[in-house]
Amino acid sequence: MKKYHVLSLIIIMISISLYAQDNRKQDLNDLAEKFKDSLDYSGVFLVADDTSVLLEKAYGYANMEHSVKNKIDTKFRIASISKMFVSYAIFILADNKEIDFNESIEKYFPLLKRELSEKITIKHLLSHSSGLIRDIDNISSKSFHENYTEEEFITILNSTNLQSTPGKRSSYSNVGFSLLGRIIEKVTKKNFNEAMSQLIFKPLKLKNTGHEIEGHIITDLANGYNAIGEELFKSSHENKSHVFAAGSMYSSAHDLLLFAKEVLRGSLISNETRKLYLKTKGYSTFSGWVTWNYSSNLNNQTSSGQFLMHGGSCPGYRATIGIFLEAKTVVIGLSNKAPINTSLIYNKLGNIAVGLEPEELFKPNLSKLTTNILDGKFESTIEKYDKLLKSNPNNEKLKIDELNTMGYLYLEYNKTKEAINFFKFATMLFPKNSNAFDSLGEALIRDGKESEAIKMYEKSLKLNPKNENAKAVIRQYNNN
Repeated sequence: MKKYHVLSLIIIMISISLYAQDNRKQDLNDLAEKFKDSLDYSGVFLVADDTSVLLEKAYGYANMEHSVKNKIDTKFRIASISKMFVSYAIFILADNKEIDFNESIEKYFPLLKRELSEKITIKHLLSHSSGLIRDIDNISSKSFHENYTEEEFITILNSTNLQSTPGKRSSYSNVGFSLLGRIIEKVTKKNFNEAMSQLIFKPLKLKNTGHEIEGHIITDLANGYNAIGEELFKSSHENKSHVFAAGSMYSSAHDLLLFAKEVLRGSLISNETRKLYLKTKGYSTFSGWVTWNYSSNLNNQTSSGQFLMHGGSCPGYRATIGIFLEAKTVVIGLSNKAPINTSLIYNKLGNIAVGLEPEELFKPNLSKLTTNILDGKFESTIEKYDKLLKSNPNNEKLKIDELNTMGYLYLEYNKTKEAINFFKFATMLFPKNSNAFDSLGEALIRDGKESEAIKMYEKSLKLNPKNENAKAVIRQYNNN
């Protein structure tokens, strides 16, 4: 009789677990539908734990011109999530004793000036603590539509100085991960795509993931679109050689899930190397993930652990991947319509997936302020913004990156006046942000207002004396 009681208890526990899982699936589905309706979302969502897929949804169109719908296996440009593949490849090479984290990058780049290469190690590049500039775009005479060779990239880099002593502080650098991609090529003696295929894509059976090569057609790749006010534009072509390995990859939701499962189990690297891969310092890991701790309550069981996250952003695309390590739960969002606040995706879908309270869904504040910003009504816009924050505690504060993104979208489509207004508003909302004044200066130059632009660059330089772009523009202006 006792055995029957035990068996009954087991059946009850399994039933409770399945019921809780069904609830999560329904809650996730309901929230995904709200995203679709309130944000006019175009893209895919995928949420899974170690036993099953909890959410798998595709919305909108991969090709609006020909009414081709997004599918769960549609490919999307993943921008900076490329860095997570790059860092994992570096750890595989280190595990195979083919590279040393603490070795100087000087031997890989003999043409890079010594003050940049001598003290920078592979570890510094991985952890964004190299002291190198963030991007080369603003100091290059080329546009992001043009091709860069490695030699051209190094030449541009040689015109810059270190922003800080290597290893002293963390500062996000696309340049650093571009160099890591070149190191992978040199160590494997293969081009980047072949090397990544050998190290990661083939072992993990990632059939929809690759490095974008100029001139090569990628089948089933969603077009990117930018929403500017009420208008929708197909994103312009971007040659990925200017960011290279830092943001050149495309993938699908299922492939990203397979990669996330590899991060969870570490089958391609040793346990010792995996511990180093997940080692944290502040709000990031040695391998480049953004990280923080979480606590959850699922099936009346409280647990806590480490959350890994990385996002990606390029013209017309947004991507997010989040991994709850102890809960073995993965949250993925890929979109081909920008701008969109991807933090909504992992915060809210992720909360439901691991048993946290789902937050109230809200529309980004920026959409409610756009008309006023475009009309140049900055003071009334700030008043309206303050009221929005006070009216609902769930309303997020605007970020400088959101305003910058919108400004550059307007610039991309030659809407210079609108771009200037967005950048002006950014300088008012973030008066101590060097980048806000730098961006406004760039837009003013495009509008032919060079003297006003130089004043903005001078303000930017005063706020950040190491702003190499501002120095270069001011120097060029003074020489003319």
